[in-house]
Amino acid sequence: MHKLFILSLAVALSAWSCTFLVDFEEEAGTPEDCTNFMDDDGDGYVDCNDQDCQDRPDCQFKFEICDNQLDDDENGYVDCEDPACSMQEVCWQEAPLCNDVISDGQIAMYSMVYADTPTMCEEWLECRIDRYGSDGVPRCVRTGPVAGMFEPCNNDLECPYGFICAWSEVLSFGEGGVPRDVCLPLCSNLLNIGCPETLMCFNLISVYDPYQASGQSEVTVTACDRPYCAVLDNLGLGTGCDGQEAACYPAPDMMGQAYCEPKGNGGPRAPCSTNSDCLPRHVCLEGFDGDARMCQRVCQTSDDCGIGTVIECVKRPEWTTYGVCADAFTD
Repeated sequence: MHKLFILSLAVALSAWSCTFLVDFEEEAGTPEDCTNFMDDDGDGYVDCNDQDCQDRPDCQFKFEICDNQLDDDENGYVDCEDPACSMQEVCWQEAPLCNDVISDGQIAMYSMVYADTPTMCEEWLECRIDRYGSDGVPRCVRTGPVAGMFEPCNNDLECPYGFICAWSEVLSFGEGGVPRDVCLPLCSNLLNIGCPETLMCFNLISVYDPYQASGQSEVTVTACDRPYCAVLDNLGLGTGCDGQEAACYPAPDMMGQAYCEPKGNGGPRAPCSTNSDCLPRHVCLEGFDGDARMCQRVCQTSDDCGIGTVIECVKRPEWTTYGVCADAFTD
């Protein structure tokens, strides 16, 4: 009898614990709005198509069935034309591809996903990357109202045309300090599609694209993001590093992210092991011919290299944001 009581108590406590965990997760998530054409809770279902909304009076008899040729929710859009269906597999599999790429032999990037570039989509459709509801390969789709730049998002289609929903080391902290993905504008150094001021084109995402005829199935997508600090401070706003002992140095991939590190004093060609061995506006890298690591002056264009015998900003590879001055003796 005593053993039976202990077993019953354990079962009761276990059931109570499970209930508590479920309730906690529901409260911690973003509730579905049900009227804004967005997937607020990130479960792949929009408004009245979300089970959280089906008991609401304004959702009664307004559940859009995405393959019956009817406007079930009476919003003027039928089946896959309805934003509520944009993330359903039956719709994105049938959506036309717009996944043309440009490649330099090392990297491939989509050419039609940016807000100001021409596409092969119908006028009322947008060439969108959707890594949440589909496989991420760009397709011609219809989207509903969107979140703005740097605003929190649950999926790519909530962001404006030419944006993706992604994590940012600097910007992904919303109300209450809760980390959230945010809408970031797409960019491409390879295609010369730049970023707004104070942003750099360095947030890299890979998409597996099995439809590429060239066989290069890994496609790189880049988005504008805000670095921790400004290496060159070309806007005159300061580097963003506090104190006299710190300087802003580029991340090793030279794509645009940068970090405040202890300031060094090594000039061009000075031996180094880390950036902190070098002067500000310099970086510790291997030499052009695979020589030992040395301090080299950072640049974005040749104008950043000053006056010297060779004033060329060399980027390795050419689609990085930062390069180094070809003349190691440039002051």
